[in-house]
Amino acid sequence: MEEVQKMADYARNLLNKQMDLLEKLESIDAIQQLGLRYHFEREIKHALNSLYESAATGRPQYDDLHSTALRFRIFRQHYYYEVPQDVFRKFIDETGNFRATLTDDVKGLLSLYEASFHGFKGEDIFFDSL
Repeated sequence: MEEVQKMADYARNLLNKQMDLLEKLESIDAIQQLGLRYHFEREIKHALNSLYESAATGRPQYDDLHSTALRFRIFRQHYYYEVPQDVFRKFIDETGNFRATLTDDVKGLLSLYEASFHGFKGEDIFFDSL
């Protein structure tokens, strides 16, 4: 039982720790994938509020597909964050399709695929990606 408490404290400290956007999102994602989200709701909400506010104030963000899709998916999973599908427009070429160079970005494409499950009716960008 002591080990469980140590791991819980470690996860809480990790969520409260200052780190860059991608590290924080990947930490939240890992906790969620392990099925432990409900143990850390308060810490996750606090971390997401901080990340959302920093995005709204124009602080530097990652511009790669993985970071963008991960941020989109996690914010959409926590319903109170509005993230438009337009965040993916920078990955679209002049013909209206996703850039061909993205085919080499396996991690980014997987993140885009996972994010596509959180699209709303009428958000056509996800249908174009699949």
